[in-house]
Amino acid sequence: MLLLNLESIRENRQHWERTVRANIALHYNIEDVFEVTTRQIGKFSAASLGSRILIEMAICTCSLDEEEVPDELEISTLLGSVLLLFHLGAWSDAIRSNLFPPQVHISAFGQVMLNYDFEKTVMTPYQTMFGWEQRTAEAKRYEKLYENYNDARPFDEIFPASYLEAWNEEYHVSASDMRRMFDALENLGISQKEAVFAMNRSGLIAYLLGTVHGLKDIEVEKCLKKISLTSRSKWDQSKKMLPVHIEPQDWYPWNFRRKLSLVSRPLVELDSSEDPLLLVSPSALRESFGYLLSNSFDAVFEERHFESRLMKKWIGGRRNQLGNEFNQMVARKMVDLGWEAESDVLVTKLLNRKTDKDYGDIDVLAWYKELGLVVAAECKDLFFAKTHKEIGNQINEFLGVINEKGERDRLRKHFDRLDVLMANISAITRYIGLGKIDKIYGLIVFSQRNIIEYAPQIPKTRIHVCALETLTTPKELAQKLIPWSLK
Repeated sequence: MLLLNLESIRENRQHWERTVRANIALHYNIEDVFEVTTRQIGKFSAASLGSRILIEMAICTCSLDEEEVPDELEISTLLGSVLLLFHLGAWSDAIRSNLFPPQVHISAFGQVMLNYDFEKTVMTPYQTMFGWEQRTAEAKRYEKLYENYNDARPFDEIFPASYLEAWNEEYHVSASDMRRMFDALENLGISQKEAVFAMNRSGLIAYLLGTVHGLKDIEVEKCLKKISLTSRSKWDQSKKMLPVHIEPQDWYPWNFRRKLSLVSRPLVELDSSEDPLLLVSPSALRESFGYLLSNSFDAVFEERHFESRLMKKWIGGRRNQLGNEFNQMVARKMVDLGWEAESDVLVTKLLNRKTDKDYGDIDVLAWYKELGLVVAAECKDLFFAKTHKEIGNQINEFLGVINEKGERDRLRKHFDRLDVLMANISAITRYIGLGKIDKIYGLIVFSQRNIIEYAPQIPKTRIHVCALETLTTPKELAQKLIPWSLK
């Protein structure tokens, strides 16, 4: 029932996303269209989230021998309880991240009462901005809905060989073979006129070997085990009870990008036998395939999400590569806007001497001789944070402080670089060939608009924060820049 519910949600959500442009044409007020559409899609997201979590719970707590089947009302009640659990966990993370005050009150009616100021003043505007951008993008894609587009290019024309090798080591079959496997299962579902069907693992392996040319039984079995959500003796297991390389955070329902999630493991095992019965949802498999492929390629996942050496190596290398590419992108855009700019400038190169400690490099050094402007920019390509934990982690990296362990956050490291530049300002003027200056400006540039823009915790009275899309000409940006002062 829950897998079929996900099928229904997926179809209805796509309908709303595809008709944004049509609704704009039919209604006078575009803001009303975006607000209603975003609210409706938000309901679909909540229902989808609750259904996935409930499936993860059910396979660990419900026996196949049970004859009692819950009805729709009972399922709805369970979904409400699951979503409450999700929010309670998220609020707990918000308190731990200092987003909410550590004060909880339970009213006489059983209502959980917190200080929701952060939710109202930061989260709501942030989510509204994101919803608006999503609806705008959906409206722009309207014409593509009528294109007969099927990208069947071989993966080696899309992805580098090193990534495909890492994928193969992690998932035991190539990305191309996995796509062919899921194509075959989708065809099987169509032939049976079933959106969700059940097969034993041995039967599934036999079907794939007989349908998809070139597969090996051992590799297929390892792959299916890798993407299977296994039945465990208890859903909320402690670290000692969990399988190797799995942590409690991997089943915490309020976390995203978890190892033990239906999105990461779309094949559902209904028992823990040697040849378990599997629930197969071809659309869930295809959705998961795209999710795993894109998020591993762009290193959105942490290294701990994977087990193979090559994939862990890919994640680390890819993050460095994307960071350097973004620095170069910012430098090029600033040049296009009228600045002179250079990316990845070592502080030691800038000062032409050794320093008392390793200050790293300036992501982008930009200057405009006409106004005597010198800007040291910190550039970050952050992923879109969704949960309170992810939002808290991003905010806490840009407070400009040293924590109780003596560790500097990202912004504090940049502040230290600005300090050493101000203390050696004559060396800066020599490096860029500029006349005498007495000011340097700090800047943070993000790849997209994000939570940092809205968070009051960020010291924006000391440094200007902007997204790549909002970078402007030297004369316009000069009105927003803040001269760096030593503290």
